[in-house]
Amino acid sequence: MGMFDDMEIEIECPYCGRIIDGFQTKSGGRFLHTYKPGDRISPRDSYDGNCIPTGFNCYSWCDHGYKIGEGGKCLTLIKQVECDVRIPVIDNIISPDQSTWEIKFEYKEGNFCNIIPCQKITKEWVDDFNNRIIDAEYECLWNNLMEKP
Repeated sequence: MGMFDDMEIEIECPYCGRIIDGFQTKSGGRFLHTYKPGDRISPRDSYDGNCIPTGFNCYSWCDHGYKIGEGGKCLTLIKQVECDVRIPVIDNIISPDQSTWEIKFEYKEGNFCNIIPCQKITKEWVDDFNNRIIDAEYECLWNNLMEKP
């Protein structure tokens, strides 16, 4: 038996505007099936094969990559936004009406940093890297605050 199913939906990230896709769900039969809104479902689409799911809980995430490039250095700071979507099943059909969906976003603190390409790392280089990350975070937060009414 599979571990999850896929749901073909796209949601805009409220933080960066990128399209979030690649949603997974464990609400269906977990046969690595791909669903999309508007699909008709039956009891065979449930985990136990006996009842029709009342909805699909889907999840994905958006990785924000802030790139700071300078000569041969490229630094990337990644912050993660989790996106959870609950799509109801109405009359055995996965609701295509997005106004019926419950969409939640959770901004995850914590940094995931990549250094590309790898080069000789010194204490000064790490300090410079950390200062650039702080500057990138500050700029992003400031821009988000300035865009809010």
